Amino acid sequence: AARAVLEAGALGVAAGAVVALRSRGLLQTTSLDADPFLGATPLLVALAAGLVVLRLYPWPVAWVANLARRSRGVLGIVGASRARRALRPLPLLVLTLTVTVGAGGLLVVSTVRDGQDRASWDRVGADAMVTGPDDVRALAERLRAADGVTAVTTGRVVQAARIDLGNRGDEATLVIVDQTYAGAVAGLPGAGADVGVLDELPYDLTVPVPERGAARPVVPMVVSPELAARVGERGLSVWAHGSRTQVEVLGTTEHAPRGLGPGPYVFAALGTVVADEGPLPPDVAWVHGPGAGAAATALAEAEAARTGTRSVRVEVQAELLAQGRSGALVVGVERMLVLGAGVAGLLAAVAAVATALAGARERGRTLAMLRTLGMRPRLGWWLAGVELAPTLLAALVAGGAAGAAVVWLLGGSLGLEVLIGGIDTPTVSVDAAALAWVGAAGLALLVAAVAVDALAHRRLRLSEVLRVGETPGG
Repeated sequence: AARAVLEAGALGVAAGAVVALRSRGLLQTTSLDADPFLGATPLLVALAAGLVVLRLYPWPVAWVANLARRSRGVLGIVGASRARRALRPLPLLVLTLTVTVGAGGLLVVSTVRDGQDRASWDRVGADAMVTGPDDVRALAERLRAADGVTAVTTGRVVQAARIDLGNRGDEATLVIVDQTYAGAVAGLPGAGADVGVLDELPYDLTVPVPERGAARPVVPMVVSPELAARVGERGLSVWAHGSRTQVEVLGTTEHAPRGLGPGPYVFAALGTVVADEGPLPPDVAWVHGPGAGAAATALAEAEAARTGTRSVRVEVQAELLAQGRSGALVVGVERMLVLGAGVAGLLAAVAAVATALAGARERGRTLAMLRTLGMRPRLGWWLAGVELAPTLLAALVAGGAAGAAVVWLLGGSLGLEVLIGGIDTPTVSVDAAALAWVGAAGLALLVAAVAVDALAHRRLRLSEVLRVGETPGG
């Protein structure tokens, strides 16, 4: 009863730490100093995972033991017997803690790197983005003829455009694009599965400048789903450059170019949004292809040499990603996490070797007795394997699950957006490669522990081990 109460209390404390960290965040400002309770959340989750494994361990081991007993020979029976009583709480908790630290650190690194890659695509929207002072259609034609450029799409972005929902007002980002936009961004990270609805915009429509006092034209546009749900009975209209355009909601899309401006979004075709002087011309060109960065940079340099001013601004996705990953804060945190994973691996190795040495003498006696029954002495690795493997496997499962749970449940509260430089909180990614490295390290620990055990009782003599008093009950 006392053990059950303590374990339930530990699980409750871990759950409370998770809830507190998710609600307050690691970078909380409600207290003057760092909150040690929030900082200990990963350790508490690892402890909870170890306690759960201690409770669940007998069930799968009993099932495997029943299968082992049906095997021929003495190895299955002895292995099943030793496996059922092989798990010790302290080695399991230590190994679970080290695996949690290692797996969690590697998963945070993979999440940060994936978030940096996604953030660079969000900010640029293509391999390169060229922003001009006015109409960029002539620049776009020159970019299309450059080597290594597969597609160039043009558009215009109006941030904080005022919209009238019929019963309330708000702001949105108006994205005016040409007919190649949807196809060009379809394969980019975070483009959205329904970006193809933008192909239905009326690209062949050119809205003339309405005369003074005349009714404003109704233009089909695609909007964000949350914006479409808020449209009132009087419809939707958008204001851009002092001119109002009545909107007919053609469809909705989850496509959210966060690098262009905050949501919600209204997508329109070039030529359909007009100001007093005429349709708004494109001032942004998105360049795609392996040579997009070089072509855009060369174009900007040529324009600067021709006009004497740097009126053309260029952003390259690869350069932005490299710049983000080379920051001192990012490099320092990644090194600390990788170093922490390495130190956790060393501690796990020490714990595994210590566990192997702690039971080496008893396994030596068992091996000596089995030799009297005709078992070969070189099969001593079997005894060490069946006794050490369950503990390591349980620690890998519990620690890997705890590390993944810490990153998945708490990733949004760890302040990772500071590291990735993104638009919003990064999506937590559970990298299978990181977990595979943890599994490979666990297998290496098992091999090392078995080797240490073999060395520990290698010089034991049968007569010395089986003398009176060395066997249980002797």
